[in-house]
Amino acid sequence: MQVTIELIDVNDHAPQFSTQRTRVRVSEGSLPGASISLPPARDLDSPPVNGVAEYRLVDETSCSGTAEGAPFDLRVERQSDGSDDVRLVLQSPGLDRELCDRYTLTIVASDAGSSPQKGGKN
Repeated sequence: MQVTIELIDVNDHAPQFSTQRTRVRVSEGSLPGASISLPPARDLDSPPVNGVAEYRLVDETSCSGTAEGAPFDLRVERQSDGSDDVRLVLQSPGLDRELCDRYTLTIVASDAGSSPQKGGKN
Protein backbone atom coordinates (compact mmCIF):
# COMPACT_ATOMS: atom_id res chain seq x y z
CA MET A 1 0.00 0.00 0.00
CA GLN A 2 1.26 3.46 -0.92
CA VAL A 3 0.14 6.49 1.07
CA THR A 4 0.45 9.99 -0.36
CA ILE A 5 0.17 12.86 2.06
CA GLU A 6 -0.52 16.33 0.72
CA LEU A 7 0.23 19.18 3.06
CA ILE A 8 -2.18 22.09 3.02
CA ASP A 9 -0.45 25.42 3.45
CA VAL A 10 -1.45 27.61 6.38
CA ASN A 11 -1.15 31.36 6.20
CA ASP A 12 1.94 31.74 8.37
CA HIS A 13 3.96 34.26 6.31
CA ALA A 14 3.32 37.92 5.51
CA PRO A 15 4.19 39.30 2.08
CA GLN A 16 7.67 40.85 1.99
CA PHE A 17 9.51 43.15 -0.36
CA SER A 18 13.15 42.50 -1.23
CA THR A 19 14.04 45.90 0.28
CA GLN A 20 12.15 48.04 2.76
CA ARG A 21 12.94 51.36 1.06
CA THR A 22 13.37 52.43 -2.53
CA ARG A 23 14.36 55.87 -3.75
CA VAL A 24 13.19 56.81 -7.22
CA ARG A 25 14.20 59.98 -9.05
CA VAL A 26 11.60 61.36 -11.45
CA SER A 27 11.98 64.37 -13.73
CA GLU A 28 9.62 67.29 -13.15
CA GLY A 29 9.05 67.17 -16.92
CA SER A 30 7.65 63.63 -16.86
CA LEU A 31 4.28 63.44 -18.56
CA PRO A 32 1.12 61.99 -16.98
CA GLY A 33 0.92 58.30 -17.80
CA ALA A 34 4.64 57.72 -17.26
CA SER A 35 5.21 54.63 -15.14
CA ILE A 36 7.90 53.55 -12.70
CA SER A 37 8.53 49.83 -12.26
CA LEU A 38 8.79 48.61 -8.66
CA PRO A 39 9.81 45.20 -7.29
CA PRO A 40 6.84 43.02 -6.33
CA ALA A 41 6.24 41.53 -2.89
CA ARG A 42 6.86 37.82 -2.31
CA ASP A 43 4.93 35.55 0.02
CA LEU A 44 6.39 32.21 1.09
CA ASP A 45 2.88 30.80 1.43
CA SER A 46 1.43 29.04 -1.59
CA PRO A 47 -0.45 31.19 -4.09
CA PRO A 48 -3.25 31.75 -4.87
CA VAL A 49 -4.76 30.56 -1.58
CA ASN A 50 -2.36 32.35 0.77
CA GLY A 51 -0.09 34.27 -1.62
CA VAL A 52 -0.04 38.01 -2.38
CA ALA A 53 -3.59 39.04 -3.27
CA GLU A 54 -3.54 42.82 -3.43
CA TYR A 55 -1.43 45.94 -3.24
CA ARG A 56 -2.46 49.31 -1.82
CA LEU A 57 -0.79 52.72 -2.13
CA VAL A 58 -0.63 54.86 1.02
CA ASP A 59 0.31 58.51 0.49
CA GLU A 60 2.34 59.91 3.40
CA THR A 61 3.44 63.07 1.59
CA SER A 62 3.49 66.26 3.61
CA CYS A 63 3.90 69.21 1.24
CA SER A 64 2.12 72.49 1.82
CA GLY A 65 1.46 73.03 -1.89
CA THR A 66 -0.26 69.71 -2.62
CA ALA A 67 -3.76 69.57 -1.16
CA GLU A 68 -4.68 66.51 -3.26
CA GLY A 69 -1.61 64.48 -2.29
CA ALA A 70 0.86 62.65 -4.48
CA PRO A 71 -0.08 62.51 -8.18
CA PHE A 72 0.57 58.77 -8.46
CA ASP A 73 -1.63 55.71 -8.80
CA LEU A 74 -0.57 52.11 -8.28
CA ARG A 75 -1.06 49.67 -11.16
CA VAL A 76 -0.56 45.94 -10.64
CA GLU A 77 -0.91 43.38 -13.40
CA ARG A 78 -0.68 39.64 -12.78
CA GLN A 79 1.60 38.04 -15.36
CA SER A 80 1.02 34.64 -17.01
CA ASP A 81 3.79 33.13 -14.84
CA GLY A 82 1.99 34.26 -11.66
CA SER A 83 4.35 37.15 -10.89
CA ASP A 84 3.14 40.73 -10.42
CA ASP A 85 4.14 43.74 -12.51
CA VAL A 86 3.95 46.62 -9.99
CA ARG A 87 4.12 50.21 -11.24
CA LEU A 88 3.58 53.74 -10.01
CA VAL A 89 1.78 55.72 -12.71
CA LEU A 90 2.03 59.51 -12.83
CA GLN A 91 -1.39 61.16 -12.92
CA SER A 92 -2.49 64.57 -14.16
CA PRO A 93 -1.54 67.36 -13.55
CA GLY A 94 1.97 65.90 -13.19
CA LEU A 95 4.83 67.13 -11.04
CA ASP A 96 5.82 70.64 -9.93
CA ARG A 97 9.03 70.71 -7.90
CA GLU A 98 8.26 74.20 -6.59
CA LEU A 99 5.09 72.87 -4.93
CA CYS A 100 6.57 69.61 -3.67
CA ASP A 101 10.11 68.28 -4.09
CA ARG A 102 9.62 64.90 -2.43
CA TYR A 103 6.80 62.36 -2.12
CA THR A 104 6.61 59.67 0.51
CA LEU A 105 4.55 56.65 -0.51
CA THR A 106 4.12 53.27 1.13
CA ILE A 107 3.03 50.20 -0.80
CA VAL A 108 1.20 47.63 1.31
CA ALA A 109 0.89 44.06 0.05
CA SER A 110 -1.79 41.83 1.57
CA ASP A 111 -2.16 38.10 1.17
CA ALA A 112 -5.28 36.05 0.55
CA GLY A 113 -5.33 34.03 3.78
CA SER A 114 -8.38 33.72 6.00
CA SER A 115 -6.70 36.16 8.39
CA PRO A 116 -4.72 38.27 5.91
CA GLN A 117 -1.17 39.32 6.69
CA LYS A 118 0.43 42.50 5.35
CA GLY A 119 3.89 43.76 4.44
CA GLY A 120 4.92 47.29 3.48
CA LYS A 121 7.62 49.16 1.56
CA ASN A 122 8.45 52.88 1.56
